[in-house]
Order: sequence, then C-alpha cells, then structure tokens
Amino acid sequence: MGRTCSACAPGARKTKHTVHSGRIPQALVEEEQASGCCCKIQWGDHSDEWAGINPEYFGPVIFTHEKERTNGSFAGIGDKKIPCCCWLPYLETKDASGRLIGKTQYVCDAYLCVPKYDVLDGSGEKRYRIRPDTCCAGCLPMFRCGGNGGKCCRIPFIIRDPVTLKPLMATMSSNEDGEAKAQITSLWTGIRRACQKKNAYALHFPADADAEMKATLIGANVLIDMTVFEQDENN
Repeated sequence: MGRTCSACAPGARKTKHTVHSGRIPQALVEEEQASGCCCKIQWGDHSDEWAGINPEYFGPVIFTHEKERTNGSFAGIGDKKIPCCCWLPYLETKDASGRLIGKTQYVCDAYLCVPKYDVLDGSGEKRYRIRPDTCCAGCLPMFRCGGNGGKCCRIPFIIRDPVTLKPLMATMSSNEDGEAKAQITSLWTGIRRACQKKNAYALHFPADADAEMKATLIGANVLIDMTVFEQDENN
C-alpha cells in the first residue's frame, strides 16, 4: 500500500532496507538470467520469491536503512502537487548492532523544485549536501545526456561540501560524464526496463568518505529513489 500511494506522497511510508554480507540469493540470480532475453511476467510491483526465507540465509547483516512514517517530499496527484516543508522523509543508517552511524534528510528551502538532501554522520554533524546542478537562477535541476552507460535526460545528484556547496571529487578518476565529481546518477537499464520496474544507479563516493559514510551514502541513494524516481512508476 505504501508503494501504491508513493505517487501521492513520495518517501512517506515506513520502511526498512537490510544490507547483508554473503551469497547472492539464487532467486535474484535466476531472475537476472531470465530477464536477459525476455520479460518475466509478474503481478504487482514485486514477486513473492523471498516469502518465508530466513533473512540470515543471505549472510550476516552489516547495516540497515530505516525510517518511520513521515510526510512525503510533496503531497498531491498528477500535476497538482504541494511541496511539504515539515516532518520530511529521512533514512537512518545503523550498523549490525543498531548503532546510528549516519542519516540522510530531505531538505526544504526556497528552491522547491530542486530535490536536495543533507547527509549527517552518527554524531549529527553535516558531512555532505546532495543536490543536482541547477539552471534558471537555481530554480530547476539541470538535465544531462550521454556518457558511458548514462541514461538520456538524467539528473545526476552531485555530492557537495555542506558549507560551500562545491562538488567533491570522487574516488574514481572519472564517471559517466567523464568528470571526477562524487555523485549518484541513474543508468540506462536497457529493454528490460519496459518489462520490470527496476532502476539502476552508479554511486561515486567522495574521496574522503570512510566506511560508515559510504554506508550512509548508500542509504542516501535509497532515499533519492524513494522521493524522486519511485513515484514516477505509480503516477
């Protein structure tokens, strides 16, 4: 129900994502192999292939991303949408013992059409601001096209210094745009995207990110998917 209503209030639902260290689930392997040549027909947003499987089968938990119910990043249907500026979506990243190691928070400011996020460490200190490049005096996100594996008309979410807002350098020499900016960007998944509701992302970590901040930035990627991309599937 939360996913069904995500077009009306993106990121509002209570959720928990658990990350394991271990084998790749056989059901996922078989699904990927099957999707390479034809469409896999299934009802609803996802199949029931994980039903009844003990989560420990996938290996030990290394961290989780979770949130309670909140407002969405906006509220409304179709083109009739009102931005929300209180009780906004977030994701807390915790280690295997449940200790908070980071948090990603959706941000509301004067530029309501530009999605942006603050990334905090476990002590609550701001480490990064994630925001696309902008146009029209900062009022709209800037689209990009081309690049190795890049999707046409995508919006890269650049990882920035929280004070100066300057893009940070990635650990890799270059990314899909031929640049060295740390960023989260969506990839083109080919013809299977017409058959399966799956998105693919490239996450280029900032050079100064430690293991805990890398885990938190993975949570930031999940929150971006929930608040920006997931709602487009249900409109």
